[in-house]
Amino acid sequence: MKKYEYQPLNNPKEEIRLLSLLPGSPTDDLKLRLWPVFLPDPIPEPQEEEPEDATAQMQDTLPPGWVCGKTPEGPFIFENEESEETTWTHPSTMQDDGATPPVAAAASAAAAPPPPRYEALSYVWGSQDDPDVAFVEAHDPDANVVDSSGELSITQNLAVALRSLRLVDRERTLWVDAICINQAYDSAEKESQIPRMAAIYTLAQRVIIWLGPKTDDSELALSTLAHLGRQVQIDLQGFRYRSPDATEKRWFHPAEPLPYSQAVCESIRRLLSREYFERLWIVQEILLADPNTSILQCGGCSHQMSLYEFRRAVPCLSDKEHLRPMLGDLPNYLEPLLRLSGRRGTGIPVETILALIRQRKCYSPWDKIYGVLGIVEHDFARLVSPKYSLPVAQVYTDVFTKVLKRDERLQLLRQCELLRDRDHQDGAAGAGIIIDGLPSWVPDWSTPRKTAQLRHYVFSSGLSRACAVVEPPNGLRVTGRKFATVQAVAPAAPDTELEALRHISSWEPDDLFEKKDYVAGGSLLDAFLSTLAVGYLSERYPVKDGVMDSLEVWRQDYLTKVRCPVDSGKQQQKVIGDENLSVTMFEAAKLVKSRTFVTTEDGHLGLGPPCAKSDEQNNDNTFLKVRN
Repeated sequence: MKKYEYQPLNNPKEEIRLLSLLPGSPTDDLKLRLWPVFLPDPIPEPQEEEPEDATAQMQDTLPPGWVCGKTPEGPFIFENEESEETTWTHPSTMQDDGATPPVAAAASAAAAPPPPRYEALSYVWGSQDDPDVAFVEAHDPDANVVDSSGELSITQNLAVALRSLRLVDRERTLWVDAICINQAYDSAEKESQIPRMAAIYTLAQRVIIWLGPKTDDSELALSTLAHLGRQVQIDLQGFRYRSPDATEKRWFHPAEPLPYSQAVCESIRRLLSREYFERLWIVQEILLADPNTSILQCGGCSHQMSLYEFRRAVPCLSDKEHLRPMLGDLPNYLEPLLRLSGRRGTGIPVETILALIRQRKCYSPWDKIYGVLGIVEHDFARLVSPKYSLPVAQVYTDVFTKVLKRDERLQLLRQCELLRDRDHQDGAAGAGIIIDGLPSWVPDWSTPRKTAQLRHYVFSSGLSRACAVVEPPNGLRVTGRKFATVQAVAPAAPDTELEALRHISSWEPDDLFEKKDYVAGGSLLDAFLSTLAVGYLSERYPVKDGVMDSLEVWRQDYLTKVRCPVDSGKQQQKVIGDENLSVTMFEAAKLVKSRTFVTTEDGHLGLGPPCAKSDEQNNDNTFLKVRN
């Protein structure tokens, strides 16, 4: 049979293709039909208040002893502080519980033209080696559009997914990116369809998140996570509540251990380690999916769980310190993604989403920008038009300059790392590539971060307006203030958390324990420890019921667990493991890895990028600004 040839869409900005997956047994050839349909843009959701403001207003209506939180799906959950019992109904029957959409919104939705009925597939393309074949049959000749027939090459991973989803007795209507979009490199259709991803996944009846075949006790993992997800509710501010219909009354408490065996934990670890969760494109697909109808599935239709339950189970797992030795950091890797699920109406700030997807994988460096246009702030998404013919450096630089012009701030500079050349060349930073022509002040989003991004609240300038001008071809002129000159740079810490934590005692100043005062006040020891924690301490950020350690606790942990004890004049390194990390030890381990330790001429201490140099070493006109 001849190769399938796509028929152009009449209007790619308004139309999409859908496919009918024809019925068959598991061993039958894959057969399908393709046809174009009109897909309207979703009706913009009304601009909502920030979660904190909406919660505060609702809180004012509650009787004493009650608190509330706004969930990602919209309704408020109400908790009795004394009993910890929860309900979806406002304690005062005179108040709306927030579970019913406003009448005006419902009327607008009813008046809109109905979208076509289909399921959208979220999956991993997989290797393009040894491809499989799907047979495209001609569209109904009685219809307005007659499509051609032919063979379509698809990846083995997609072929397995389609065979798992295929029904025996009837057709199934799907949207699958690799088939429904002409993926030819020079296809203008692809560039016009990418901005439609938000509409495609938002308007789908449901999104099928296909994780791969049934294997490694995936059925056990899915059923365990589904049960856990039914026990807990999480609001937009991250607070945990007991679910109103929970059977396990205390599982929502972060300190409450879960009675999971090694086998159960291993099944969950293997499930969350699947390649699917590493990919970039799945971020917007999960965030745009309707959690009430969408599912996660391994293998056939009998092995699945709801996205609603998954969104609650994974953050709950991330709270459980006793599971970290068995699950590692996987729940913490996924939890930020799920926490953003309530921002689909207004879009996610561009700097937030670009930082979130930095570690994720994709086949094309252009997609680090184009792959999130469906979930970033809508006003920014309108400024970017996908164009794969442009150099990657130009695409990244355009993003930086657009954000600078819109916000008049330099927040994206936090995502630059100033890596040493060998960090790119040996692949230690991830992809092992260098984007030709990329200015040093533009983040290389194609490469995973080697260092942890610092939080915005550690900067002395805060969020003040930046006086910055882009000077062609690759210059950025910024009005700033010189704070200090670097006198010495200690070797960078290793690029793994535990090894970095073991390394930091080698950064100790020679006079650290001589009760010497620090140049900015306080003891030199406390200044050293505060630098390692980047100020992430309860004295600086006092929060009720906060999880940050105090400087006193951090000092004790450092002296007894981190610092190499002295024995007969020789240092013997103490073993540091995941199981005995305090909150601040864990934070410090993440923040110092791959960073250097710098000392200025006037005695200030600081953390620097991997390429930091002292004033004597700085022969290439680069410089480092240290902020207290």
